[in-house]
Amino acid sequence: MNVLKDLKENVFKVLEDQMALEDFERWLYSSEELQSLMNESVVLEAYTVNYNQRDAKYQLKKAIFKYFGEDEFLLWKVKSNLRDLIANGGNRDRVLNDFYCIGYDGYTFLCYIGYYIYRIEDTEYCGNNLEALLIELKRDCEILLEEIEKQEFENPGFRLNDYRPSDKLEFNPLEVTKKWWNFWR
Repeated sequence: MNVLKDLKENVFKVLEDQMALEDFERWLYSSEELQSLMNESVVLEAYTVNYNQRDAKYQLKKAIFKYFGEDEFLLWKVKSNLRDLIANGGNRDRVLNDFYCIGYDGYTFLCYIGYYIYRIEDTEYCGNNLEALLIELKRDCEILLEEIEKQEFENPGFRLNDYRPSDKLEFNPLEVTKKWWNFWR
């Protein structure tokens, strides 16, 4: 059932602000395939959400997550956001901040990527090259995404907390090319 996979993907996109709730509702009600699957509980739940409520996104999450789960969403979210960082999407700061916070929820390997937000902020004060730092970020995201996808392929039922980092990602402390007290020069 490819349409159920599309439903899951679109729900995840809504929750990650990659798809507007209005677009999701429009897609949902225009899909004849989904309407023919009203006997599926997850589809029925999606149709019962009132998308005009102020907390519609929360209601959608509450209704649908019992069918997909937090682990599945988190894995999708990390992989999707890594792809976004690799493609230089417009959500860089939000994603990096999110990774930094998720890193302190037990996924410490994401702290390394999330810490780039501070390294990027420090470029203007420390005289570092922003373009070189963004290239390094992209490379690290590619390595992490490749490792996660490899472990996911090798291990059926893989969850993000099953990920074991390799030594390919090596944190390089911030190199200071100017003294901090000379940041205005």
